[in-house]
Amino acid sequence: MRTLSLLLILMVFLPSNAQAQKVLQMEKFGKAKVTKYFIGDELTFRLKGEKDYWYQEVIQDILADDGLILFTNRAVKVSDIDAIRSYRIARFTRPFSRNLYLFATSWTVFSLLAIPTLGWEIGLADGIIVGTSLLSGYLIRRLFRYRTYRMGKKRQLRLLNLDWNDRP
Repeated sequence: MRTLSLLLILMVFLPSNAQAQKVLQMEKFGKAKVTKYFIGDELTFRLKGEKDYWYQEVIQDILADDGLILFTNRAVKVSDIDAIRSYRIARFTRPFSRNLYLFATSWTVFSLLAIPTLGWEIGLADGIIVGTSLLSGYLIRRLFRYRTYRMGKKRQLRLLNLDWNDRP
């Protein structure tokens, strides 16, 4: 009974107008999966005409009717955004590079253990194998550390206001 009354009290006193009902949504044509950015999320984007400069801002508010995204220092029209950069690491890079590091470590340990037991001599080939494995693991992580999504033929941005209190 106590938990039910606590739940009712929390439902009454919690605010019903949540800020997360305003969404910047990146859609890929022909796909049902979308990427959503909410108020408070950090967005890295490039504006049209600026090919080398990337802005990294926190979304303060979304004005869906006007087509504007309000950041801390500026307001940007959605149609002016040329590309969005995501720093989420690709799924395959972490386990693949980890396995390459593990292979290099295993090769080194087994080569060192083979010296006293089998009379093995560590040569240039062992160093090349270990070095190539370590370098490949490092390069995979560096090359796939971010992904750039360009707006245009395949992708579009859409502003959504799902707040029922703001409806006319």
